[in-house]
Amino acid sequence: MRFATFGRGVWDCITGSTVGIPTAQVPSVLTLGVHLDPVSGGGVIGFALPRGGGVRIELLDVAGRRVRGVLDADRPAGPGEVAIDSRDDGGRDLKNGLYLVRLATPTGVRITRFMLLH
Repeated sequence: MRFATFGRGVWDCITGSTVGIPTAQVPSVLTLGVHLDPVSGGGVIGFALPRGGGVRIELLDVAGRRVRGVLDADRPAGPGEVAIDSRDDGGRDLKNGLYLVRLATPTGVRITRFMLLH
């Protein structure tokens, strides 16, 4: 049985239990945002997926060259986030400057920019 409540989600009922994601958590469009912490030099890349599937997030320089891969995995529909650090696995710092974050999914691509200052 499937039922819905106004603004609270859609549920499938199987033997008395409820399964599902409230519709308020599943966006209708692909979104992307960056929230930096100037004290730690890191931050969080937040995103929301209208459908689940493969997600690839990369940091690019302003010329569009790949600086670092951040995420390459399957993710469910809804909101998600991944931490970023100004240091890579080799302990090297990203230089101060303007960077792009590219989010690619089966439903589309989003790009946003951020300024890194140590």
